[in-house]
Amino acid sequence: MTINKKLVATSALAIMMSLVLAPTVKAYAIDGSISGSSEESSEPVTGIVTEEESSTLDNLDDLDMENLTLDQVKEITRESLKSDETADCEVTFGEDFVNIDVAFDDMAMLADMVKEDSATYKETWDYIVDTMVATNEVYYNMYKKFGIDVNLYVFDKKDTEKIIIYCKNGQKVYDCVNDSDMDADMLYKARRK
Repeated sequence: MTINKKLVATSALAIMMSLVLAPTVKAYAIDGSISGSSEESSEPVTGIVTEEESSTLDNLDDLDMENLTLDQVKEITRESLKSDETADCEVTFGEDFVNIDVAFDDMAMLADMVKEDSATYKETWDYIVDTMVATNEVYYNMYKKFGIDVNLYVFDKKDTEKIIIYCKNGQKVYDCVNDSDMDADMLYKARRK
């Protein structure tokens, strides 16, 4: 059986992008405030607060982030990072940090392919890393007013002790392809839990 490396790389990218571009976020609305009517109301509608789900993080722009409590931000984080068939996600909250662990199938194999054939796969890998940095930055922007660091760790599902990508506060700290001289084991042991 021959493994089509381009298919594996494309599949890994699709999996990564599905996590980043389609997490679930809860948006709160007043029951009855959204209807099929196109009429505008000059008075606020009263009713019961209900939850609606959105398929993207776009709703974060609509939220008044400055007035959200830490508990509300934590709830948004939990909901947006629910595990699914494409990735296992775990969120750990500490007093002054949030760890977001994301494990994908075959990430280590993809990293090895990039190391072996960087001319073919390097651009794809860098895009994946940049996407993880951007995702980390979204979460960091939610927590920075509370003085909380946000760490995003990417693992392979087969080895959740070997860090593939590590971002902190919207910055890349490590990725196993471009920073192979760094000690990933030391990074893992230094993780705050």
